[in-house]
Amino acid sequence: MMRKILAVLLVICAGFGLLLCVAGLIGAWVANTPATEATTSLTATVEGYLGLAGSAPQRPAPRWMPYAPRSMRWKQMSPA
Repeated sequence: MMRKILAVLLVICAGFGLLLCVAGLIGAWVANTPATEATTSLTATVEGYLGLAGSAPQRPAPRWMPYAPRSMRWKQMSPA
């Protein structure tokens, strides 16, 4: 008798778990389009800002910045 009750409870729990999995799949399917559109929009915005930052005029690093690459350092003035 106890074994039958345990088997029925196990079947009920398994059925409930299956329903939760199906509900999760449907929820992911429904949320896919809005999430994709939001991600695409955000990526386009970030690319726009990066393009704007990349086209900004560059200025050399200050002299006190010894770790700056050579291309960013001030040119040394030779005495005239």
